[in-house]
Amino acid sequence: MQMDGGQGALVSVRSRCSPRSAAITKPNFDPLDKRVRCDTRKWLMSKLAPGAFGDKITVAGDPAAPLGIGGALDLARLSDQELDLLEQLAQARLAAIAAAVERTAHKSADSTD
Repeated sequence: MQMDGGQGALVSVRSRCSPRSAAITKPNFDPLDKRVRCDTRKWLMSKLAPGAFGDKITVAGDPAAPLGIGGALDLARLSDQELDLLEQLAQARLAAIAAAVERTAHKSADSTD
């Protein structure tokens, strides 16, 4: 596997980053340089083999209340007043979208002049 060599390189650099390492006695020891090298190799390995080295992100809800997509609206259960309000909201939203499109069209027409 390609990552085996990467793991070895990371361990090698990490061991050289250790305060117990003999490299710390060298006058040109730069811990930030070693950290950047370690972080770069970790990032690269996480991209090449995300299953083994990537960050695990779990999106889940409470088992008693699992995540789900809700929001389906049963129009048959709405009163006449609620349906009228919903229609007014939809008309207002459509008018706002039309106004935004018109403003964008005017701005682009003005910028070409």
